[in-house]
Amino acid sequence: MIIEAELEPALNVEEEAKGRLKSHLKDQNLPVESIIALIYPETLRQASNLKSALAQTRLRYCVFYANNDRFPKTGWLEGFAHDLADLIDLVAVPKSAFDKATDTLMAGIDGAVSVLENSAVIHLTDEIFSLLGLADVIQTQRIPEAKKRELKNTQTRRIAGAIIANALIFHERIAGVHKPKQTTSKAWQNILAINYRT
Repeated sequence: MIIEAELEPALNVEEEAKGRLKSHLKDQNLPVESIIALIYPETLRQASNLKSALAQTRLRYCVFYANNDRFPKTGWLEGFAHDLADLIDLVAVPKSAFDKATDTLMAGIDGAVSVLENSAVIHLTDEIFSLLGLADVIQTQRIPEAKKRELKNTQTRRIAGAIIANALIFHERIAGVHKPKQTTSKAWQNILAINYRT
């Protein structure tokens, strides 16, 4: 992650930032896929305690991507240093890596859908469909009944696959965290009390 920063009026910060895109990091053979252009307010120049002043100062920033995208499209985001740190965490993962992970996850879900479609467990699909509260959504659409059935089966299996994938990712993230049984049980009771349909 590279941050190109200038004090106001920061006339060149956007061009300087865009100019660093697609360059390579010195110690790695990886291209820079995103960069943050950051504008410090002029008031910081006179600050007697820069660290303290920076923590209380609103900053302006935007993100440029290697595919020529800009976020936001126009104007600037505004926030404090901790907001900028959150943005850095999000942007630090290359978009290409995120897209690849998304494609891999979708391929896994589609694979699970295939298994369900080949298992001919129609009653299970109906039960999942009902539990997910999707009956009304499909029923109100003006499409032939046969098509509704096909759409219902596919949609139900894809959503069920996504829910299972989400649960697996969640459990993978907490696998290394050891909590007392009572604490874990209480946390799950709170989770199960939420009505995720509405």
